[in-house]
This record gives sequence, C-alpha cells and structure tokens, in this order.
Amino acid sequence: MQQMYQLANAATQRVLAESGADPVSIQWSFIGWANMSRGGDSHSAHTHPGATWSGVYYVDPGESAPGDSAPLQRIDPCQGRANTFLPFLLPSTVHVQPRAGLMVLFPSYLGHTVFPCEGPGTRISIAFNLRKEPYP
Repeated sequence: MQQMYQLANAATQRVLAESGADPVSIQWSFIGWANMSRGGDSHSAHTHPGATWSGVYYVDPGESAPGDSAPLQRIDPCQGRANTFLPFLLPSTVHVQPRAGLMVLFPSYLGHTVFPCEGPGTRISIAFNLRKEPYP
C-alpha cells in the first residue's frame, strides 16, 4: 500500500507541476481488492467513479498461452480525438502487459478493460482506488 500511495503522490505532484500549480500535501482514502483470473476470465470496459486515481498491482501474471498475457487496455475518453487528431500519434487505446511487480496507475475516469485470460495459470492482481480527501 505504501508504494501505491507513493505512486499517487508522485503522479499528483507531476500533474500539478505541469499545470503550474504549487505542490500540495494530499490525504488519500484507499480501497483495494484482489483479482484471481483464470482461463476465460475478463473485465468489461468500466471506470471507477468516486475515486481520483485507480490502479492495479500484478502479484503474479500467471502462465499465458503463447502470444497471450491478457493485457489491461486503457481507453481514451475522447474517442473523437482518436479518429481525427493525429491518430498515429495519440492512439485511442494503450495495452499494458502484466508482469510480476508491475504497478499501473491511471485517472479513475479513464475507461479500461482486461481481455480474457487464455492461459492455464492464474493471474493474481490487486486493484485499487485512491480518493483525494476531501473529495472532490
């Protein structure tokens, strides 16, 4: 959990700095849950309302079938941009391949999905939400 807080703090300070805002101390509320994904398990496209940052920590990516690792797919919330504004530069989706020890953080409003797990192993991950307090 400490690494999750550190990652959220670093990302928040970077966003503030890039917007010209002064750094601030953030108090976070945390909720997390474990996912154990086996053959065919997936997560349909969704967001995490009521949070500031969302993320996943891969404990064990599990064994994959050749060429498959059931990636996390992040979806651009502005689909019109993906089709019109330099689509070769700003892809409408980004795939993240799971690997042990990888932690991924993204704004909670960002749509995402997990493709079906096709391998014989079990992928173990911890999903989490961090919410800036007071919210919003």
